[in-house]
Amino acid sequence: ASLAMIDVAAESETPMISMAASRAIVDPVDAKRRWVYKTPQNDAQMSTAITEHMSNNNIKTVAYIGFSDAYGEGWANEFAGVAKARKIDIVANERFNRADTSVTGQVLKIIAAKPDAVLIGGAGTPAALPQKALKERGYKGVIYQTHGVANNDFLRVCGKDCEGTFLPAGPVLVADQLPADNPVKKSALDYVQKYEAAHGKGSVSTFGAHAWDAFKLVIKLLVDQSVDVGAVELPLSRTHLISEKNRWGCLQHRDARAAHLGGQLRHRQGNAVLHVHLVDIDVGVLIKEDVDRAGARVGAQR
Repeated sequence: ASLAMIDVAAESETPMISMAASRAIVDPVDAKRRWVYKTPQNDAQMSTAITEHMSNNNIKTVAYIGFSDAYGEGWANEFAGVAKARKIDIVANERFNRADTSVTGQVLKIIAAKPDAVLIGGAGTPAALPQKALKERGYKGVIYQTHGVANNDFLRVCGKDCEGTFLPAGPVLVADQLPADNPVKKSALDYVQKYEAAHGKGSVSTFGAHAWDAFKLVIKLLVDQSVDVGAVELPLSRTHLISEKNRWGCLQHRDARAAHLGGQLRHRQGNAVLHVHLVDIDVGVLIKEDVDRAGARVGAQR
């Protein structure tokens, strides 16, 4: 949906903040994408974290199965590039639809290829389907998921079949486990406490944190442009956000760089454990200041 909205945002000259992962939403920064910003980590950045973990654990071959849509294709393309750079061979490449109830055919092909690991390019509860099918068919290799499954609903649906899964995720999921000097701990805990106060213990996911980040970008812009935030009624109209003179011109960009904090932190629900490979992202620059972030520190990116 975000990719489809790029033309609309550009034609109407309305800034858009996306909460989707694809790098193609903001890169390359051309005449159209100059109007588009995003808060989640790019699929390219998370692919780098996954392949780093694979290399460190002597994984030489991998099979990919992902959504047959922009999310799955974006991950397939980005992962293929970084896997090749690390000399990891992709021995099977399959797709499935979000609404599918069976992936038996795809899973049989994957098992026949005998990969050391499988990466599932899905998001939310539908991403549990290939994993459960792999376990049912006796697959013993390592299974990786994307940051699109970093929530309790996935754990609930996948159950014991997601034991030992590896995935990259922003710090918000393990905010209380971060060292005291971690630059995002304070803002992440602030978000977690406020969200759980409204929705209950354990309800936090990265998706809400991306929305929190997006709103902070909007508020920062309004304050910098001397708009009385307290007087603004939401939803904001276009006139509150841009003018012909500044059009979010105060946003300065730099490349976001992934700095891996090392080790695996565990996110637990019941008996299911996800091994979280924590990724900290340098935030974009807003008027020479780092934005106070909750969740992953990723800002307006090039």
